[in-house]
This record gives sequence, C-alpha cells and structure tokens, in this order.
Amino acid sequence: ADYLIKREIRAQGLATLDSICYLNSAVKKEVSFLLENLVKEKRLIKLKLEGLNDVFYSEEGALNEALKADFQMLHILSPFDPILIKRKHCEKIFDYAHRFEAYFPEEQRKYGYFALPIML
Repeated sequence: ADYLIKREIRAQGLATLDSICYLNSAVKKEVSFLLENLVKEKRLIKLKLEGLNDVFYSEEGALNEALKADFQMLHILSPFDPILIKRKHCEKIFDYAHRFEAYFPEEQRKYGYFALPIML
C-alpha cells in the first residue's frame, strides 16, 4: 500500500483512492487505511477540487511549487501514458477524455488514426 501511494503521488502529483488502486481493487481497504494515517501524520494532505466529489491526496506544498513554476513545459503524451490510461482520473483533473482512435472506425474518429495528446 505504501509503495502504491508513493508511486502514484510521485507520478501524478495528486491521487485518489481509485487512481492509486487502479486495476488492483483488492488493496483498497489497506490503501484507504494507510492514506488516513498519512494524513493524520501530516505526511499527506487531503484536497477537494471544486466541482468534484472525490477526495484527492498530495504532499504538502507539492501543488504550490508546481503552480509557482514560471516556465512552460510541453509534453507529447503517448496514448499509453499512465495519465491517459487512468481515464476517470484524467477526465476529472483535466476535463479531457482521451480515446485511442486507432481502435475506432474512420468515421468515428475526431483527431485521426494516431493522434498524440499534448500537455502544456
């Protein structure tokens, strides 16, 4: 549980119980218990994002540091990037639902056969 939490927070910056336990629901109870303990120990903070019902977790100050950055970084994301694979998490945070259009008939594609999302 500790490894899953640390990995998700390090990779995503903020996490929900569902994003931490993605494809591994058997550990949800243990992860939930550990998350609450980490919050009590002040090693993690709980966040509520406006308009969302989910509880998010992050490290104290991590989001403030990200918001203070005065540089812009451009990332071309693979359709298999974890941030896109965890569709619910991506849609909640970025209001973007990526779909790998190579799997859809041409008439149902919006961006093309192999479009790569860009994160700025």
